[in-house]
Amino acid sequence: MQSASSGDRMDIPTQKPRKRQKHPHPQLSEDPKAANTALSHVRLFIAHAIGGMQRSNILVHTFRNRIEHFEDDVIGICAGLWNLVLSY
Repeated sequence: MQSASSGDRMDIPTQKPRKRQKHPHPQLSEDPKAANTALSHVRLFIAHAIGGMQRSNILVHTFRNRIEHFEDDVIGICAGLWNLVLSY
């Protein structure tokens, strides 16, 4: 699926087929299951990274600084601190 705002690709997991009278218990084959598992591992890694960055409370609370583009610097610093935590 293509994102509307940019040319980046967004991966969507494969859904299980719907129940039907002929197939009351549909299952996914091994290839889509493996692809969904790999995608969930990537999503979990990203969710943990965002959660780790939010441990520095500056990202969680209301940001009242009036310096232009300072938010990007703060996110970069929090990401660097989280990478430092992961390296130990």
